Amino acid sequence: DIFISLGIGPSTLLAPRDTPGVLALGNSVTCNIQAFLTCFGSGAIVWYTFFLTIHYCISICSKMKEVTIARTIEPFIHLISIGYPLAAAISGVFLDIYHFGDRQCWISPYPEGCDGNPDIECTRGISAFTYRWIFQGYSAVLTYLG
Repeated sequence: DIFISLGIGPSTLLAPRDTPGVLALGNSVTCNIQAFLTCFGSGAIVWYTFFLTIHYCISICSKMKEVTIARTIEPFIHLISIGYPLAAAISGVFLDIYHFGDRQCWISPYPEGCDGNPDIECTRGISAFTYRWIFQGYSAVLTYLG
């Protein structure tokens, strides 16, 4: 929760100063940090929520002892719940898909609005919508189905 709070808490403040229409005091580095924290934090929340459900289901339905769950299943829960969101957040930095969009810095095309306007050419974050689904969307769907 702390990572997502640190990511969304500052709202527009960490966006680059030249971002139109918002109170922005940051730069591209602060924007990347905010997007990284938001991507990692929201992804970890989704995965931990999913595995908490699985944990309770296993302990109640199979009557597996807590000690057995802690030794056999919990390491995988932590590995996936931290590993996948962390890999996604790091990938976003290298794919250059973190930009200001809507309310904060996150996975967004640049310049803002280029994805819906044929007169504006996207220079970065061209596949932002696809990456949103890969990094966050499919995980969220899995959680709700679980």
